[in-house]
Amino acid sequence: MYPDEKGHYSTSFTIVKEITCIDEDYAKETARRLITLTSRRFTFRYVMIPEFTFERKGNIVKYTSEYIKGNPCSIERMNAEVWPDCVLRTDPFTIANYGRENFVVCDTRKKIFFVDLEDCGHILINERKKRWNYHKERWAQGLY
Repeated sequence: MYPDEKGHYSTSFTIVKEITCIDEDYAKETARRLITLTSRRFTFRYVMIPEFTFERKGNIVKYTSEYIKGNPCSIERMNAEVWPDCVLRTDPFTIANYGRENFVVCDTRKKIFFVDLEDCGHILINERKKRWNYHKERWAQGLY
């Protein structure tokens, strides 16, 4: 929700993402990850998961999510908040892609939201660290 300057009304936005999977089995796996994300969306300390619903029809998965208006997370907040919350967490189910564009700092709430919702899963900590280091090198090059 985004209130106007005088607080007279608020506006909310949604985004719809449709994913055409290579086959129905992969679509089922994507749907299972979204089900797990739904049940674990409040288990992150710093990173927020926006409200969302989803459906699967054959090899297509479609989700509708709250649109988070903001900017990519700073490298400082990635290191201070995303690293411990997503990479070092003890739960093997976590966020899988550490590109800064996937972590948006909401303009009004100043919280970090993960916005590429299907990019999560059960990932061993060593693999998470490899993925983190890959993105960290890209940040050093000025890339997201």
